[in-house]
Amino acid sequence: VGWDKDYNSIQNDLEIKAQYKRVHHVSFLNYDGEILKEENVIDGATPIPLNYTPFREGYDFLGWNKEITPIFEDTTFIAEFQIKYFTVQFYLPNGRLVDTQIIPFGSKAQEPIIEKLYFDWNTKKAFEFTSWNYDFTIIDQDLKIVALYDKEITTPVIVVETIYCTTGTEDVSLNIYLNGVDKINGLSLFVEYNQNLKLNDTSNITIDQKFKIEDYYSFPPAWKA
Repeated sequence: VGWDKDYNSIQNDLEIKAQYKRVHHVSFLNYDGEILKEENVIDGATPIPLNYTPFREGYDFLGWNKEITPIFEDTTFIAEFQIKYFTVQFYLPNGRLVDTQIIPFGSKAQEPIIEKLYFDWNTKKAFEFTSWNYDFTIIDQDLKIVALYDKEITTPVIVVETIYCTTGTEDVSLNIYLNGVDKINGLSLFVEYNQNLKLNDTSNITIDQKFKIEDYYSFPPAWKA
């Protein structure tokens, strides 16, 4: 590390001795063992860390596995990371949120259970669910995924735009009138209701004396909140 005396201005005989200190090998490694930096550090000195942040896809850098302080032996520092989490939201075409999931990087979101039929209240047309607008088998970012109802249903459709239910009452009164029609097979029934109303049991629903529930294509719950 140098000499024990100054020899820039010699005026008499001098005995100059070399001075030494132990040197230690210091390594900075990534999570997978990749060498990011190596250096030799004098005993008791503090290593100089990287001038950039170590990278691991899908993870946040937390720091090193040990504190960077003066060292007195060969030392290895290993980068530590924490996996990132992303928010995945599933929507119906009308903008209604049906599910929110927090998914770790690289994992798969779970497909939510949604209505297989969708009624567009603007066009008065019915559609069948076909797919989602974005693949969610490997999540690497926040996503807003929308259900796609691309297959139009061509069978006749009855639209009931209002159901009245008294607060605290379990019974729901549903009235449908089709003048001059005795019976329609293969009919799709779409009901609009607010989110506080749950239509779980339709076994006792009767639709006038001219119709029976089994005459209908399906009786799905509502889509329009």
